[in-house]
Amino acid sequence: MVPPHLVHSNRSGEGFSNYYLAVEHTRKQLTHIIQISDNERGDLYHCVEQAYFYFNGNIPGKTAILQCLAELIRQYLLMLSGSSSLSQYSERIVQNVIANFSDPKYRPMQYIRTLPFSAEYLCKKFQKELGCTPNQYLVRLRMEHAEKMLQQRAYGLSIKEIAEACGYADALYFSRVFRVATGRSPSGFAAGKECSDE
Repeated sequence: MVPPHLVHSNRSGEGFSNYYLAVEHTRKQLTHIIQISDNERGDLYHCVEQAYFYFNGNIPGKTAILQCLAELIRQYLLMLSGSSSLSQYSERIVQNVIANFSDPKYRPMQYIRTLPFSAEYLCKKFQKELGCTPNQYLVRLRMEHAEKMLQQRAYGLSIKEIAEACGYADALYFSRVFRVATGRSPSGFAAGKECSDE
């Protein structure tokens, strides 16, 4: 990985492929070149391959899919580069939330209780490192995903379908949570209304 505006060569004695991706919202800023090797399953390669396929294809809903793939690629880059500033268990909780946020039955505490430290200790450590509880992180992730999907309503998903994709089985509850988080209803947000009294 090469930070923005850093001069570098496109040659390597070991051989490599160039992939140009803009990685935003990292917890740790990149200041030097980092060589990344994919894991044995080739997970990063498969994600990039899928992103390339959707980017170049004429597939309904491709924007939402590309946004999800971009987040997955970002997480793989952080994991493979070892550049996460989180402790091992906070990182595992983050990864578990990302992997399960679309499941309405998912509760972070169910996973946290399977880890070898007390749930209270891990939650305090998580909050110290990320500035929020695991549940707050889950809601924030769901709301970020909902905002992206609502901005791209061109592919025709209803509010109920977006709620389900973001881990809410009840569209009315999703709408209440969304209004608390953003100050706007999901339909108002999708329509681009600025005030909170649509």
